[in-house]
Amino acid sequence: MKITIKKSLLDELSRRGLSLYSCAEIHSLLKGKNLPYIRNLLSRLEKEGRIIHLERGKILFVPEGFQGEWSEDAFYIASKLIEPYSIGFWSALNYWNYTEQIPRTVFVLSPKRKSGKSKRNILGMPFQFVLVPQRKFVGIEEVWIGKRKISMTSREKTILDAFDKPQYCGGIMEAVKGLFHALNDKRFKPERLIEYGKKGNRSALKRIGYACEVLELEVPKGWIEGLNKNISRGYSLFDPLNKKAKGEYNSKWQLCVNVPSDGFKEWMVT
Repeated sequence: MKITIKKSLLDELSRRGLSLYSCAEIHSLLKGKNLPYIRNLLSRLEKEGRIIHLERGKILFVPEGFQGEWSEDAFYIASKLIEPYSIGFWSALNYWNYTEQIPRTVFVLSPKRKSGKSKRNILGMPFQFVLVPQRKFVGIEEVWIGKRKISMTSREKTILDAFDKPQYCGGIMEAVKGLFHALNDKRFKPERLIEYGKKGNRSALKRIGYACEVLELEVPKGWIEGLNKNISRGYSLFDPLNKKAKGEYNSKWQLCVNVPSDGFKEWMVT
């Protein structure tokens, strides 16, 4: 009888696909069974790798033979781990085709602090939770990935965030490459980037403006001036991850350019 009930539950969950359930929903599928029985059944299913207790009251069903697709299943899982949330940084750079790199980690940003560790591994997929101030939690869009709606930082906010926290996008040069690709994307709206930057990413505006000039990128008329008008005062590092490196000071952009100029252009598409 237990095997029949177990199989019946798995068949029903399989029919629904990869899904997240509350304990109450699982209980409703096992009507007539007492709590000790349900706990025992769920314990066995977890040992068999068919369910995962993500957090208190949240159970993830794992279909038989599940391998996991980072661009769909992992984003769906991320959407259920914290609220509000948005997929961002390197994950968003990849989604918008602004990087050739495929990050293994799913980057999730939120103005709410994630309880427990900021990094977590689920079904072999690493998740990195990044706490951001509420004022920086802007430029969020809903996109369709497979059959699911997922919150994603917009094209413009993704570039801004990459220059704000390059440690979450593969480094400052990966951010620079992303900027190059974004400015060649007709769907990218440069003026939006400045509006988002004014809400708390003014140091990122410095780095973006400097990179545009060094790479001699084609930008809308007056855009560079708009960037420069809204930068923060006081010198910042062009590469905030390379604090010990020395560099020349650029007064226009209020930057210490602590990266070698060699290699700035060698990767550009000709």
